[in-house]
Amino acid sequence: MTQSLQTHVQNQATSLWFATFVEIEYSNSVAYEELEQVVFDEMLQHIQARVRALAYVMTVHADEEMDDDGLGIFDIEQVILTGQVIERQRDRQTRDWKYLIHGQTHDALDVIVVTKISPTDTVVIVTVYRQ
Repeated sequence: MTQSLQTHVQNQATSLWFATFVEIEYSNSVAYEELEQVVFDEMLQHIQARVRALAYVMTVHADEEMDDDGLGIFDIEQVILTGQVIERQRDRQTRDWKYLIHGQTHDALDVIVVTKISPTDTVVIVTVYRQ
């Protein structure tokens, strides 16, 4: 095989490997995003069910933030019951998963409610803030 033909074959093999790698990475990221959305939807349904059953508590910090932003408990319930999970985070201290729920109040204010599930299956409203 001549040097130029060998170089051409190597370049083609490298291109094929790269294209395959990109395709695999893309399909994995799409699969991950789809799986993440399923997790978000399932957790949102669970959180909403617990809020409907009044099985939730609010931290002192969340209560203070709610007051500072001029929000009431009905606003927070509205956001949770009609909003969407937009992000999942790990709590640095407890390593629990926290779910950020974005929604609107009855007055059309954009609000994010940060929640987590306690070991007793109670929804803990960690904090709230207007966006």
